[in-house]
Amino acid sequence: MITPSDFLANYDEFQTLEESKIQAAINEAAVFCPADVWQDKRALAVSLVTAHILAMRWLQIGAIAASAVQNAKGKDANNRMDSDSWFTGTVWGQQYLQMRRGLPVSGFVI
Repeated sequence: MITPSDFLANYDEFQTLEESKIQAAINEAAVFCPADVWQDKRALAVSLVTAHILAMRWLQIGAIAASAVQNAKGKDANNRMDSDSWFTGTVWGQQYLQMRRGLPVSGFVI
């Protein structure tokens, strides 16, 4: 498993965050990347999802305001966490989806 130091070595744009917040995001990201599925690419997958989670949290502040405006106009937001569209919100999420598409799958939908 990666550490906050490992993560920051490759994603220095997150240097301003506390290590405890990065570790929490790593723990959350690991759920998306089971070791038995990702094998030797797990560290990269966890790193990409961690970066995505942290970026989405930063963007959430603006999204809350934008969503309130859209809802007031009678429109609904489309960036839902129950679909892959959530991952398309950042370049890291898009890279994760690209990697995931390359995984060998045997009778299961990931």
